[in-house]
Amino acid sequence: MLKNRWSKKAFWAVIAVSVSATVFAQQSGNQGVELAVRPLIYGQETGSLYTDIYCTIDASTAGYERDETQQWAASLKIALQLEDKVDAIQFRYNSQDSAIGAPLLVQKSTFLWEDGWTAPELTVYVEDEVTGWSAQFSVELARPEGAFISPALVVEQVAEVSNASGAESAVSEVGVSPLYMKWGSVLVPKAAMEAVMIEENETELRWYAEAYVDTGAYVVQYKIKDESGRIVAGTGGYKRLEQGPNPVIVRVPTQAFEVGYYEIEVQLLNAKGERQEVLLTPIWIQPAGGAVEGQLPSDRMARVQFERFWGEWDQCVDYLGMIAPIVEFKDRRILMQLKEMQDTARIAAFLSNFWTDRSPENPATAWREYLLVVEEVNRAYGSRTLPGWKTHMGRVFLQYGAPSLVEERPFDGKN
Repeated sequence: MLKNRWSKKAFWAVIAVSVSATVFAQQSGNQGVELAVRPLIYGQETGSLYTDIYCTIDASTAGYERDETQQWAASLKIALQLEDKVDAIQFRYNSQDSAIGAPLLVQKSTFLWEDGWTAPELTVYVEDEVTGWSAQFSVELARPEGAFISPALVVEQVAEVSNASGAESAVSEVGVSPLYMKWGSVLVPKAAMEAVMIEENETELRWYAEAYVDTGAYVVQYKIKDESGRIVAGTGGYKRLEQGPNPVIVRVPTQAFEVGYYEIEVQLLNAKGERQEVLLTPIWIQPAGGAVEGQLPSDRMARVQFERFWGEWDQCVDYLGMIAPIVEFKDRRILMQLKEMQDTARIAAFLSNFWTDRSPENPATAWREYLLVVEEVNRAYGSRTLPGWKTHMGRVFLQYGAPSLVEERPFDGKN
């Protein structure tokens, strides 16, 4: 029987949080930040469990609306509570972290499970240390039974640490915290939201998974599939499992990969070859160094054609900003480059292609319906000097839909 511990996809919790930044120079306002929380459950030799929790933030949507010369800094504090155990981490980031390409920031926490836990609740508290704004959400973790596997964790760095030195010298040997030690290796994860971004010039894709077996004979089988479900040559393999924890570290050359979407598939098979569990980790191979020229529209749309079906020619750059909240992370660099190029004909072609891909049956209608939502956002969150779609709350509305609860507070000089 195939298990469904969370879902076929590796578990992620992604929320939008409202974070105000301390702004230098003459700019002020709220920053739109996404927080991804990924808990992974592993087993120890003693049979007890522990959870590694990876928290990642992404401020790239805020970076799109800002000029590179604008300087600002912010601080986000996150408290993680698993039943009665608590850990706190802090993200400090600034304008450079939210520039074009928007590097993600990741931190890790680890919690040991108590023997009596069956479905412990993980609560995440988020606080903006600048304004005092806060939020929280919770998710229930299911205790795995019998043999189980963890989804693939794509890592930035894999380094073996000598047994004699141990975890204490991991920092001096490879320059990272012992927190990233696992079974004699330092595993530094790639920061990721719902999909891991890999640049095409990287020569090797490295990932880690782990299987735990209490009794019985099991095998871990793994492979990487492209968007159409075809197995990428040279990415498959298997490992026979022993009782207790079984680490799996895989290094795959990337010559066979093209720019696009892939999934790392890890499955647990019993002695009869029957699948017990399947977990997927999505990855995107993206152009190296943000060089997206090959992905930009090669054609250019004429002004007459654009204004006949899509809108005002002189507003094309604004239209890019309006769709920024709903563009996938992998395409944001394209948006950034188009914004810099100021090539209206090429922007017009991109907008047409975007809506054609998104709603192939009637793209122009989908675009006009979206503009109605933008108008609603402008009425709700705009001002005389700033349209609603440029505000943080407006971007959250466009990305996630109307809020389920609206709370109004008097202006106190901080909010």
